[in-house]
Amino acid sequence: MDCVSGQPELKFTSLTCTCLDLDGDGLTRCEECDDSNSAVRPGAPQVCDGVNNDCLNASWPALTNTNEGDDDGDHFSECGGDCDDTQPATYPGAPTEINDGRDNQCGTGIGGGIVDEITGTVRFADPSNHDLMSWPPQAGATRYEVARALAPSFSGTCSRFAVPAPAWTDPQRPGAGGAFYYLVRSLEPYAGSWGQASSGAERVNVCSPLAASGSPPYEPDVKIDEAAIVP
Repeated sequence: MDCVSGQPELKFTSLTCTCLDLDGDGLTRCEECDDSNSAVRPGAPQVCDGVNNDCLNASWPALTNTNEGDDDGDHFSECGGDCDDTQPATYPGAPTEINDGRDNQCGTGIGGGIVDEITGTVRFADPSNHDLMSWPPQAGATRYEVARALAPSFSGTCSRFAVPAPAWTDPQRPGAGGAFYYLVRSLEPYAGSWGQASSGAERVNVCSPLAASGSPPYEPDVKIDEAAIVP
């Protein structure tokens, strides 16, 4: 206090408080890493908002090892729909299944929701051998199974054959006026699905008495070359 002409003079110093809670998350800027975003703080749950929410995460602020990062290099994150971000062959809409016991399409697109189905067409394509049927190989599969039936329901007269390669020779004939219908699946190391009908429902109970009521009807996504259906 200074005394001038007998009057006291008061002097004030301006104070600035830097530890404020600007984002309203209960922590000040002195206690967290981003006080402009209430979803970002120490121990915050990881949500799909494009950032690393937990300041305590070893990779913060990078997205590595969060649901926003692409940990397996397939260009999809968990927030982007990747159902297994440790498997590069598994992501939404993957074009093919591999024999790994997983639904590689993550439940989306053609084949989504079923496991290890064969991708492609079963056909008799060799003009020099009308008994030889083949299909696209499945990565990882070491054995396949062919179902052959006289009815598109795959019940009644129906047989299944284990084969070691994505091709099989069938010298049998269905008889006068008849036709054979075929399905294929991977068998080892993982037994795959028999595929889907055009309705999207999975084919079940193939070559079983239950097939007539429990399995969708035969659909033309399994092709039969007319040259192989000899009466």
